[in-house]
Amino acid sequence: MVRRNYTFSNSKTEIERIISKNPEYLRVLQTARKDAEFARKNFADKVEWLSGWWHNFCCPACASQMSFDINMQYNPPNNFTCPNCGKTASGIDYDEAWVFYYRLRFSALLQSCAICALFGDKETLDFIIRYLDFYADTYDLFPVHGKHVGKGKIMEQGLDEAVWAIDIISSLNACGELIPEDKRLVWFDKLFKPMTQLLIPQAKSIHNIPTWLLCAVGVIGIYFHDDALLDYALNSEFGIRNQVAHGFTKDGIWYEGSMTYHYYTASALSKFFSFYALCAPEDDIFNTFAKMYTTPRLLSYDGYHIPAVNDGWYPARLSVPLLALRICDDKTLLEIKEEVIKRVPDAMINTSTLLYGYIEDDVTVLPDTRMAVITKPFHVFFKAGVLARSHMHSDYLSIRISPFSDDLGTPGYAHPMASGWYRTHASHNAVGVDCTQPGEVIATRMEKIENGARATVEPRTWSDLELAQRTVTVDGDSVLDVTELKAPTAHTYDWIFHSIGDARYSPLDGERVESLGEGSGYSYFEDIWAIKTDGTFEASFTSESGDILTLKVLSTDGIRVYVAKSPDNPADRKRNSVILRRVANDAKFSVAFTVINYGNSSITE
Repeated sequence: MVRRNYTFSNSKTEIERIISKNPEYLRVLQTARKDAEFARKNFADKVEWLSGWWHNFCCPACASQMSFDINMQYNPPNNFTCPNCGKTASGIDYDEAWVFYYRLRFSALLQSCAICALFGDKETLDFIIRYLDFYADTYDLFPVHGKHVGKGKIMEQGLDEAVWAIDIISSLNACGELIPEDKRLVWFDKLFKPMTQLLIPQAKSIHNIPTWLLCAVGVIGIYFHDDALLDYALNSEFGIRNQVAHGFTKDGIWYEGSMTYHYYTASALSKFFSFYALCAPEDDIFNTFAKMYTTPRLLSYDGYHIPAVNDGWYPARLSVPLLALRICDDKTLLEIKEEVIKRVPDAMINTSTLLYGYIEDDVTVLPDTRMAVITKPFHVFFKAGVLARSHMHSDYLSIRISPFSDDLGTPGYAHPMASGWYRTHASHNAVGVDCTQPGEVIATRMEKIENGARATVEPRTWSDLELAQRTVTVDGDSVLDVTELKAPTAHTYDWIFHSIGDARYSPLDGERVESLGEGSGYSYFEDIWAIKTDGTFEASFTSESGDILTLKVLSTDGIRVYVAKSPDNPADRKRNSVILRRVANDAKFSVAFTVINYGNSSITE
């Protein structure tokens, strides 16, 4: 199943959210800024530099990869050193392989540049444009060349040209509307469209290389809004659809039988799918996508290492399904991610996660059930309304913060308190209008919003209320609760909250009140005090384990604040109750909750 409403990459706000969840990512952002500065100051590619085959860049003595130094002054013939045995080597193959690495490294740095551009770095945005301008202005001057598998211009073979192009477009797309439209048009006409004309004729089989070629063509088609290119990439004889259908076994393993090339092919498809999932989320092509990452785990003897069968790199390990996590709903992908992180704690501490990391949502909305749950920074249960009259409680627009403020359920139905207290809005963390709530089903909805959820009552189904909504959102370590009520006539609006624990109130001064009214359940409030406030009010409740829940009313202007005691379950125990009241045509109750976990309870787990 494909996730909906996901942008291809994270926005600045989403990147900040990732950083707030793990301070290690602040270090990644700082590294990205250093990378962007390096790219701005050091990029100096030349058309005269011929790119080579990266497989040539290995030690003639021990077969290890030679050391690549991006700061090297390129002046062939250059000497290269093996980091393993110290052997040096030189020659045209090594020089051209260094050019390959140089271009690939700068295309990777563009990811860091995109992040910096999102954070307002104009100088780096200008560099991104300058970088693309260079290749667009000179692409026709690069010679078509390639001694091995296929032909390229910027790179030695079409495969590497496709990899380079996808990386570039991914970074451009991350910049969003920061990229001028006129530049996009020029880059397509002078660089990427001619590139597709070079790549398309080379896709002639079911193989990992044509998969990369057509994934690049597809990404170019999507980013530049060329439907014909996208259609060809997907539906031609050796297009992506047939690569998936005929290249992977029914078990989900790439037919070449190498786990290196299995992941290499899956990587190409992941990059394409992360674009295409926004275009056609219901396409059947996604049905076997998750298998590409989940099946290799079945081959592992320890949950992490996998056989390095056929051509491939040793040792072979499970890959972090970064983009697959963003695209597919599959819990096994999360398990694989956690297993990799357990073995390599820094596996996802990188710029790719900042831009493409799937952020596990702390808000779950069940719209058909009219419920929502916020799990972090602490657990909040949120209810808009009921679906049936049978066994209902009158608790429209209500919340629970466990274990401080649970729903009390209902005792034996024959007891007068069952209907007189436990089923009433007064016993819940709810709102009342003229000391009551509807006792029948009225139309409500629960919807997800940024950082939270909103519950709304259909206008005029509850008395003459034109507006009745409650919005609960995460704000750092706090949860902000805003309830808004409005009618053409004046009403008594009550906002009610109950909590167990030792209660402390600030300010504390007040006067005794005999009753809060004659409404349903109100007779059970006792020891009632009207608090004299100075614009704000704060309450804290400390549980037996030492956990503290704080409730801060952000403004008490035009609002009366009451504190009281009320029945718990069983009824001989008492809870602390806070009631905010406003008599007017409208009311807005804004409250911030925080939880400090000093004890050993599972509030924040």
